[in-house]
Amino acid sequence: MPRPAAALLLLLALAGCGGSPDRPPAPPPAGGARIVDLRSADARSPLVAARGGTWRCATDGRIQLAISAEGEATLTIDGRLLASVAPTRSVVHRVCDRVRAPAGGGSAGARVRIGGALIRCDVPGDVLVGFDAGDLTVRAPGGRFVAAAAISADRVGVAAYLGAGCATA
Repeated sequence: MPRPAAALLLLLALAGCGGSPDRPPAPPPAGGARIVDLRSADARSPLVAARGGTWRCATDGRIQLAISAEGEATLTIDGRLLASVAPTRSVVHRVCDRVRAPAGGGSAGARVRIGGALIRCDVPGDVLVGFDAGDLTVRAPGGRFVAAAAISADRVGVAAYLGAGCATA
């Protein structure tokens, strides 16, 4: 009986031996310089600050613009966030490209809905998303008005503007 116990103790002692310990990490380069991986706070976010201006974004032919009574607007394509505006910030998806705003093309003939709204529109393959004066405006590449969310803080309330090809849900 003592032999199996001694063999078991010997086996356990040998099994615990994992070899030599890991090497310590290499010292930093001379002069105290260190190599680090710096990333911006939004490195993993698909959104970037719009900072006004106009952006060209690809679509699948339909957009949805949701406007809350609290003054937030969200532009989506098939449930994917494309742009968002609130009184304190405006962001756009990083797949969109900054472009020069088209000339003319006002919103004449647009229908207005006061307060929060959900708008769905048929649009061309690309749209121009404008972030001027705290509002969000969607236009066709030639400048034709599609839809807009008037949410800037200097207004009494929020409003939705619908162009041709748009309907409220």
